[in-house]
Amino acid sequence: MIVALSGPSGVGKTTLANGLLQRCPTLKLSISHTTRPPRGQEKNGVEYYFVGPDHFARLVAEDRFAEHAQLFAHRYGTAKATLEGIEAAGHDALLDIDYQGVAQLQSHYPDAVSILLAPPSLEVLQQRLRDRHTDSAEQLAIRLAKARHELSQYRLFKYLVVNDTIEEAVDRLVAIYRAEQSKMSRNRPLLQEMLGEETAGEPAGFPP
Repeated sequence: MIVALSGPSGVGKTTLANGLLQRCPTLKLSISHTTRPPRGQEKNGVEYYFVGPDHFARLVAEDRFAEHAQLFAHRYGTAKATLEGIEAAGHDALLDIDYQGVAQLQSHYPDAVSILLAPPSLEVLQQRLRDRHTDSAEQLAIRLAKARHELSQYRLFKYLVVNDTIEEAVDRLVAIYRAEQSKMSRNRPLLQEMLGEETAGEPAGFPP
């Protein structure tokens, strides 16, 4: 299974992703490729795979990405090989990506579980961004405008989780993941093997 989290800056994606990973050990965080340089103590292969613009462009041309997007001055992408490696290790993949990436991801993997993370209101998001004390008034206005645009892409997503409190939001993410684990479409082969049924073809009306 592939689970993709997306949402505007300040919504708490990293905190919620970490909470979900702690509660669900079958999930493994997918490491993205990026053209931006490392920051602080970041290491290649840990936070990101750091590559040059030409290398990234070649991977795009060779259709190596499940999704990729341009964010400000840099490019980010999830390699298909990364997802295949997570699956081969017996895990489900958790992605933290932009809404542009969600649209591409679902074209490659229609069963991907896309979750939009939203603040209780834009006013709450504005206050959270102010509390960081990292942006000028102009930068804050740009972030809020971008947040409104990202939230307006809600039709791309299968689920919405509002981050009012961290605990409740993580509970909702865990509930979504566990429900998706139990979907018949994901477990059909297990029952077919148990019953000795052929796996090729399904009866008309079989639930997706």
